[in-house]
Amino acid sequence: MLLRFGRVVALAFALAALPAASGARAQTGEPSTRDIVVAYNTGLRFSLAPGLFIPTDGGKVGFSLAGDVRYGFELGPTIVAPGVRLAGFFPAGARALTALGTLRVTVPAGPVAPFLVGGVGPGWVSDPSHAGLAYLAGGGLMLHIGQSFGIGVEASYFGITDSWFRSVAIGPSILLSF
Repeated sequence: MLLRFGRVVALAFALAALPAASGARAQTGEPSTRDIVVAYNTGLRFSLAPGLFIPTDGGKVGFSLAGDVRYGFELGPTIVAPGVRLAGFFPAGARALTALGTLRVTVPAGPVAPFLVGGVGPGWVSDPSHAGLAYLAGGGLMLHIGQSFGIGVEASYFGITDSWFRSVAIGPSILLSF
Protein backbone atom coordinates (compact mmCIF):
# COMPACT_ATOMS: atom_id res chain seq x y z
CA MET A 1 0.00 0.00 0.00
CA LEU A 2 2.83 2.43 0.86
CA LEU A 3 4.58 1.64 -2.43
CA ARG A 4 1.39 2.39 -4.36
CA PHE A 5 0.95 5.65 -2.40
CA GLY A 6 4.58 6.60 -3.17
CA ARG A 7 3.96 6.10 -6.88
CA VAL A 8 0.87 8.32 -6.75
CA VAL A 9 2.79 11.09 -4.96
CA ALA A 10 5.71 10.80 -7.41
CA LEU A 11 3.31 11.06 -10.35
CA ALA A 12 1.65 14.12 -8.83
CA PHE A 13 5.02 15.85 -8.42
CA ALA A 14 6.05 14.94 -11.98
CA LEU A 15 2.82 16.42 -13.34
CA ALA A 16 3.31 19.52 -11.22
CA ALA A 17 6.71 20.10 -12.79
CA LEU A 18 5.15 20.40 -16.26
CA PRO A 19 4.37 23.93 -17.39
CA ALA A 20 0.71 24.63 -16.67
CA ALA A 21 -1.16 26.86 -19.06
CA SER A 22 -3.60 27.68 -16.26
CA GLY A 23 -0.73 29.14 -14.25
CA ALA A 24 -0.25 32.04 -16.66
CA ARG A 25 -1.39 35.42 -15.36
CA ALA A 26 -4.63 36.52 -16.95
CA GLN A 27 -4.53 39.70 -19.00
CA THR A 28 -7.17 41.20 -16.72
CA GLY A 29 -4.65 41.48 -13.86
CA GLU A 30 -6.41 38.76 -11.84
CA PRO A 31 -4.04 36.49 -9.92
CA SER A 32 -3.32 33.16 -11.61
CA THR A 33 -4.39 29.93 -9.93
CA ARG A 34 -0.69 29.26 -9.14
CA ASP A 35 -0.48 32.69 -7.48
CA ILE A 36 -3.46 31.74 -5.29
CA VAL A 37 -1.78 28.46 -4.27
CA VAL A 38 1.49 30.28 -3.51
CA ALA A 39 -0.28 32.98 -1.49
CA TYR A 40 -2.26 30.37 0.39
CA ASN A 41 0.76 28.22 1.31
CA THR A 42 3.17 31.00 2.31
CA GLY A 43 3.13 32.73 5.65
CA LEU A 44 1.46 31.38 8.78
CA ARG A 45 -1.05 28.56 8.07
CA PHE A 46 -3.29 26.28 10.13
CA SER A 47 -4.88 23.03 9.02
CA LEU A 48 -7.02 20.29 10.51
CA ALA A 49 -7.01 16.70 9.27
CA PRO A 50 -9.49 14.18 10.68
CA GLY A 51 -9.00 10.68 9.37
CA LEU A 52 -8.91 6.95 9.58
CA PHE A 53 -5.82 5.10 10.67
CA ILE A 54 -4.94 1.51 9.91
CA PRO A 55 -2.41 -0.21 12.20
CA THR A 56 0.23 -2.03 10.18
CA ASP A 57 0.30 -4.92 12.70
CA GLY A 58 -3.28 -5.92 11.88
CA GLY A 59 -4.76 -4.26 14.97
CA LYS A 60 -8.04 -2.40 15.13
CA VAL A 61 -8.74 0.44 12.72
CA GLY A 62 -9.41 3.73 14.49
CA PHE A 63 -10.00 7.45 14.23
CA SER A 64 -7.20 10.02 13.98
CA LEU A 65 -7.10 13.79 14.30
CA ALA A 66 -4.14 16.02 13.42
CA GLY A 67 -3.67 19.75 13.63
CA ASP A 68 -0.84 21.59 11.88
CA VAL A 69 0.68 25.03 12.31
CA ARG A 70 3.32 25.93 9.73
CA TYR A 71 5.04 28.91 8.11
CA GLY A 72 5.68 28.65 4.37
CA PHE A 73 8.44 30.27 2.31
CA GLU A 74 8.53 30.29 -1.49
CA LEU A 75 11.86 28.84 -2.65
CA GLY A 76 11.99 28.74 -6.45
CA PRO A 77 9.22 26.49 -7.79
CA THR A 78 8.44 25.04 -4.34
CA ILE A 79 7.10 26.19 -1.01
CA VAL A 80 8.96 24.95 2.06
CA ALA A 81 7.08 25.13 5.36
CA PRO A 82 8.55 24.14 8.73
CA GLY A 83 5.92 23.60 11.40
CA VAL A 84 4.41 21.60 14.25
CA ARG A 85 1.86 18.78 14.07
CA LEU A 86 -0.13 17.51 17.04
CA ALA A 87 -1.81 14.19 16.27
CA GLY A 88 -3.92 11.71 18.16
CA PHE A 89 -4.84 8.14 17.18
CA PHE A 90 -7.75 6.41 18.88
CA PRO A 91 -8.24 2.68 18.34
CA ALA A 92 -10.61 0.82 20.70
CA GLY A 93 -9.00 0.51 24.14
CA ALA A 94 -5.84 2.52 23.43
CA ARG A 95 -4.54 5.82 22.18
CA ALA A 96 -1.34 7.29 20.78
CA LEU A 97 -0.36 10.96 20.87
CA THR A 98 2.44 12.73 18.99
CA ALA A 99 3.91 16.24 18.90
CA LEU A 100 6.12 16.52 15.82
CA GLY A 101 8.40 19.12 14.32
CA THR A 102 7.55 18.92 10.60
CA LEU A 103 8.74 20.02 7.19
CA ARG A 104 6.28 20.27 4.29
CA VAL A 105 7.31 20.80 0.66
CA THR A 106 4.59 21.89 -1.78
CA VAL A 107 4.83 22.20 -5.57
CA PRO A 108 2.13 24.60 -6.89
CA ALA A 109 0.66 23.55 -10.25
CA GLY A 110 -2.33 25.68 -11.13
CA PRO A 111 -5.00 25.24 -8.44
CA VAL A 112 -3.50 21.87 -7.43
CA ALA A 113 -0.77 21.57 -4.81
CA PRO A 114 0.87 18.16 -4.31
CA PHE A 115 3.00 17.99 -1.16
CA LEU A 116 5.33 15.81 0.88
CA VAL A 117 5.59 16.03 4.67
CA GLY A 118 7.88 14.48 7.25
CA GLY A 119 8.52 14.95 10.93
CA VAL A 120 9.91 13.69 14.23
CA GLY A 121 9.17 14.39 17.89
CA PRO A 122 7.96 12.82 21.11
CA GLY A 123 5.22 10.21 21.07
CA TRP A 124 3.25 8.29 23.67
CA VAL A 125 1.07 5.17 23.59
CA SER A 126 -1.36 4.23 26.36
CA ASP A 127 -1.50 0.44 26.35
CA PRO A 128 1.05 -0.51 27.52
CA SER A 129 2.17 2.97 28.52
CA HIS A 130 5.30 3.93 26.62
CA ALA A 131 7.02 7.08 25.39
CA GLY A 132 9.37 7.10 22.42
CA LEU A 133 10.44 8.94 19.31
CA ALA A 134 7.51 9.49 16.95
CA TYR A 135 8.03 9.88 13.21
CA LEU A 136 5.92 10.52 10.14
CA ALA A 137 6.36 10.44 6.37
CA GLY A 138 3.58 11.19 3.94
CA GLY A 139 2.11 13.35 1.27
CA GLY A 140 -1.04 14.41 -0.38
CA LEU A 141 -2.78 16.69 -2.79
CA MET A 142 -4.66 19.94 -2.14
CA LEU A 143 -7.12 21.71 -4.42
CA HIS A 144 -7.34 25.43 -3.72
CA ILE A 145 -10.77 26.91 -4.31
CA GLY A 146 -10.58 30.69 -4.26
CA GLN A 147 -8.22 32.61 -2.01
CA SER A 148 -9.41 31.35 1.38
CA PHE A 149 -10.35 27.67 1.13
CA GLY A 150 -8.59 24.45 0.20
CA ILE A 151 -9.56 20.80 0.42
CA GLY A 152 -7.53 17.71 -0.21
CA VAL A 153 -6.39 14.32 0.93
CA GLU A 154 -3.33 13.16 2.84
CA ALA A 155 -1.86 9.74 3.56
CA SER A 156 0.89 9.38 6.16
CA TYR A 157 2.87 6.64 7.83
CA PHE A 158 3.27 7.17 11.60
CA GLY A 159 5.25 5.21 14.17
CA ILE A 160 6.58 5.44 17.71
CA THR A 161 9.89 3.71 18.41
CA ASP A 162 10.03 0.71 20.74
CA SER A 163 6.22 0.42 20.79
CA TRP A 164 3.50 -1.48 18.94
CA PHE A 165 2.31 1.72 17.26
CA ARG A 166 2.83 1.77 13.47
CA SER A 167 0.02 2.94 11.22
CA VAL A 168 -1.06 4.43 7.95
CA ALA A 169 -3.40 7.41 8.37
CA ILE A 170 -5.62 8.49 5.48
CA GLY A 171 -8.07 11.35 5.46
CA PRO A 172 -9.24 14.68 4.18
CA SER A 173 -7.42 17.92 4.87
CA ILE A 174 -9.24 21.21 5.15
CA LEU A 175 -7.41 24.53 5.02
CA LEU A 176 -8.83 27.93 5.85
CA SER A 177 -7.12 31.27 5.34
CA PHE A 178 -8.07 34.29 7.43
